[in-house]
Amino acid sequence: MEVYKLNLRFCQVNSPIDGQVSRYYLTLGNLVTRTRPLLTTVVSLDPTYAYFDVDEPTLLKVEKNINEGKIEQSKNGTLPVQMGLQGEDGFPHRGEINFVNNQVSPTTGSITFRGVFLNPKSPKGTRF
Repeated sequence: MEVYKLNLRFCQVNSPIDGQVSRYYLTLGNLVTRTRPLLTTVVSLDPTYAYFDVDEPTLLKVEKNINEGKIEQSKNGTLPVQMGLQGEDGFPHRGEINFVNNQVSPTTGSITFRGVFLNPKSPKGTRF
């Protein structure tokens, strides 16, 4: 009986983050093997992440402004970032850059950044 309880515990999959589950890659009845480990993906809703590419001239301009004190880093060393969604005026969503890739794309000459944005539920219970 103990072996069955142990086998059942091995079947549980826990996500290290809270979020929304994407589509299922495997469903009930599929055989899970080592060659097909992806079951689904979990996307964080709050905070949410936005990836964007920055070209080299813009990156150099931002670095110059940081060094001249025109752009201030936060206390934890991150940079502020603003984002606007389609149909919005300006860039009303404020966040922080928490990741800068260490490779420049040889085809585009750009580098990937990631911004993290708080995304709480509105009073109507929805998120962006």
